Amino acid sequence: MNDAGYEARHIMFMSGHRNEASIRSYNRGCNITQKKSMSNTLSALTESTCKSEKNSLSSVNQPHLRASKP
Repeated sequence: MNDAGYEARHIMFMSGHRNEASIRSYNRGCNITQKKSMSNTLSALTESTCKSEKNSLSSVNQPHLRASKP
């Protein structure tokens, strides 16, 4: 309900909590925007890692593509 924008007093009324501190523990998690941001960041990091590993494997599997030593 907090992520949906409801005020603490409304959440307390609907849930039966008498103290605002008692509902704060439920709101410690990330909101949907934060979760999406973290997901996008992790996706970008794993994509770049996968591309890097793929390029490394490609040059190992195709020795003619590696630079020759003088």
